[in-house]
Amino acid sequence: MAPEEEPRLPEPSRRSNVVTVGFGILITVILVCFVVQQWMQAAAIARPVDKFHKKLGSSGLAPGAPKAVSIPVQPAADKVFEIDIHGKTFWVCYFDPADKKQTESLATVRDRKTIEFNGKSRPVKIHGELVLVGYDGHPDEEKIVQAFAEFEDAPESH
Repeated sequence: MAPEEEPRLPEPSRRSNVVTVGFGILITVILVCFVVQQWMQAAAIARPVDKFHKKLGSSGLAPGAPKAVSIPVQPAADKVFEIDIHGKTFWVCYFDPADKKQTESLATVRDRKTIEFNGKSRPVKIHGELVLVGYDGHPDEEKIVQAFAEFEDAPESH
């Protein structure tokens, strides 16, 4: 008795190979676009915060690097950054101008001139899409507020 031959699977067609490769390229392009978009959004947020940080340094202060933190803020900010000078912390809230809800939240903060920060109403300074919180009572309050008002990034300052 002769051994039985196993049935052979059909060879994939050239067309199915092209479709598979095309699908792989499409997925790769989508992922690259997503990563670039996320990177650009992070850069847009960091740019004004970095410029303010540099202005603090050029104002004779020695600020620690801004760190993104998770602190409850009402109205909600897109990101909150913590900056330390001489062991005392203050915060910078970023409101995304491309997001309608964020723009409305920033308008509310502008109107109130305060923000609910960690469950407590705090006075604020506003510069473009950034809101300065926790500067009041800081030993370097005057220099911090001056640097915040003077750093160049946003077309509108309050």
